[in-house]
Amino acid sequence: MRNSTLLRGAALLALATGAGVSQAHAQAAPPAPTFTAAPQFRDAAGDFTFKVRGRFMYDVYTVDADFAGTANDQSYRRSGLRRARLGVEGQMTPKFRYQAEASFLGGSATWEDLRLEYVGKDASVFIGQTNAFEPMEEFTSSRFISFNERAKWTEAFGTGRFAGIGFVTNGPNWSVRGALQGDNINNAETANRDETYQMKGRVTWAPIMERTPEGANVLHLGANIRYRDVGDDNPSAVATAGRTGFRYRARPQGDGFGDRFIDTDYNAAAGLPAFSGKADTLYVAEGAYVRGPLMLMAQYAYADVEPVLGSSDVSFSGGNFDAVFNLTGESHNYNGRNGVFNRVSVAKPITAEGGTGLWQIGARYDNVTLTDSITGGKVRGGMQTSYVFGLNWFPMDYVGFKLNYAYNDITGGDAGTRTGDANVISLRTQFDF
Repeated sequence: MRNSTLLRGAALLALATGAGVSQAHAQAAPPAPTFTAAPQFRDAAGDFTFKVRGRFMYDVYTVDADFAGTANDQSYRRSGLRRARLGVEGQMTPKFRYQAEASFLGGSATWEDLRLEYVGKDASVFIGQTNAFEPMEEFTSSRFISFNERAKWTEAFGTGRFAGIGFVTNGPNWSVRGALQGDNINNAETANRDETYQMKGRVTWAPIMERTPEGANVLHLGANIRYRDVGDDNPSAVATAGRTGFRYRARPQGDGFGDRFIDTDYNAAAGLPAFSGKADTLYVAEGAYVRGPLMLMAQYAYADVEPVLGSSDVSFSGGNFDAVFNLTGESHNYNGRNGVFNRVSVAKPITAEGGTGLWQIGARYDNVTLTDSITGGKVRGGMQTSYVFGLNWFPMDYVGFKLNYAYNDITGGDAGTRTGDANVISLRTQFDF
């Protein structure tokens, strides 16, 4: 199913871009390609553009988890391919833009972004799969995040890429966007049942956004809301186990591969039924401040969940606070139209003539609470508080090495079966084009 979906999407994209190329060739000979880590082609008028894009992220990591008095301890060292993507992007005319990118992991291929954008005078309309309507932490590209993993509330509350239709209107320092979306297009289709759906909105505003001799000076504010309903995508026969709806869980900070130590999906041995959500509403508040080489960022997420089994709603929460400093003096690049941070440009890249590259340090406080605060702890998925320290080196704009240490304090994970800590060290090598 996943590979057939990939092939259908690729065929549609090939037809669309092929038509654009034929039209461009009929008009005039194209100019020489321009380069931004990969060549970008355009026709003589500049209306049609085409660029190959991709990213590679390879992690070496260790996990040492201690849950005293249980058989749940873990201690191991591994390496793995965190991301490997290849795709294309461009425009067919100034009014129609496209992006298609696939992920290649574990011997299979799945779609990441697969979308068409119509650019109007005052607004844009997106059709297809994208993460352009997610909170800042999820919307920021994995190429540009300051730590190896995103804040763990994004994993716990199911942010990501989904297919649907949405709109964006914006100005130099503000944006408003909303979307109606279904499921991720890589998930297996379930015939004759209502699909999962979600409605989203996000607004951002930068009351301060300027460039000074010392670098950028930015204050970012943002707010998000998402409502989603599981529909009937999962067989109702599973409802007796409580697993027909949304699942809330997260891995420890620094680890993108292993077990999730906090999880609302308990087993019978825990003495409680599994918990899942029939519907939920997620509220997210964002704030960020940049002054020269310093960036401070804070985000808070609150989820109100209607359970599959039971009549009382429950609530979960999460949040993070980041402090990042560029030792070599570069400023963080802020995109006011999207309310998101882009790549930090390396001031002195390593070339044949020398250079030091960009050196960056960072610290993060990260929390996810999956124990219900409304019903007195009847849902006990656990709480995870993480402290992350990072040292990053970017010898040039498109190449990076990121070393992270994360200490994770876990309380009552998996209905109390996991209380202890997990230490994770991860080293990432990455490049993109």
